[in-house]
Amino acid sequence: MLTPWLEELDAKKIVLGSKSPRRQLILAENVGITNFEVEKSTFEEDIDKSGLTPEQYVMMTCEGKLNELKGRLKDFDLLICADTVVCHEGKIFEKPADKEAAMAMLRVLSGTTHQVLTAVSIFIDDKKSVSFVEKTTVRFSDLRDKAIEGYVMTGEPYDKAGGYGIQSLAASFCTGIDGDPFNVYGFPVQRFCAELIELMNLS
Repeated sequence: MLTPWLEELDAKKIVLGSKSPRRQLILAENVGITNFEVEKSTFEEDIDKSGLTPEQYVMMTCEGKLNELKGRLKDFDLLICADTVVCHEGKIFEKPADKEAAMAMLRVLSGTTHQVLTAVSIFIDDKKSVSFVEKTTVRFSDLRDKAIEGYVMTGEPYDKAGGYGIQSLAASFCTGIDGDPFNVYGFPVQRFCAELIELMNLS
């Protein structure tokens, strides 16, 4: 919990390297940091997945975003970047490109257990940084094609790793979560707070 240090943090120039409205909301409402700017990284998310574990892949993508912003932005005290992927039996699912891709992802995830991996990188002005990957396991019920198509037609899957937003309409798909639910939403609150407290030596 960052509550004792929020006034100190609000005095700093904080940049969130993500346009995700969910991450912005979580940072403000659940972490408590409300005074931050948003800057989208121009890092090309096209890393070759072959030979990489899902953990390595999501970490490399997150650190790529951080390094691009770190090299471009000069005036900040704290820079935060994140990247989320869904993993099923070693296969990485990112954001679906179209209806067919979204439906294919959800058919694979139907009736199974999968993992949501979120990498977070934090950089502060005195050259100190930390990166980590948080993993949460999610269980889905068996989904009929009609339900999958109806969900995809809402448009909700297209900006979400794995093609679903469990905090929204896809909540009815989920039969269980093991781990931080906020990690599934795109930002692991507890781990982020713990890592930031240690990194900044807050006391």
